[in-house]
Amino acid sequence: MTSNIEKAVVIIASLSLLLGLSIGRIHQQQQEIKQLKASHSSLATDQIRIMIDSDKVIELSNMNDALERVEYKLKEKEEKLRHFRCRISRRAE
Repeated sequence: MTSNIEKAVVIIASLSLLLGLSIGRIHQQQQEIKQLKASHSSLATDQIRIMIDSDKVIELSNMNDALERVEYKLKEKEEKLRHFRCRISRRAE
């Protein structure tokens, strides 16, 4: 009787794992579909869409605006890196 319960638990655990993996894959596919739809819709308009790190998608009307935004974000990242390096060097001393 105990071995039947153990087998049932193993089967249920295996099926639960497979279900979880399937749900995760479906979610990932839905995210990819959303991204493809977003990129397709951006091709249909004159707007430029960029995404830097985990920031939300930024829509800009022309390439100059996009370049300025990317340069601004790059400067922000460089400043954060500089502060991080200073903090690390202070701790090392």
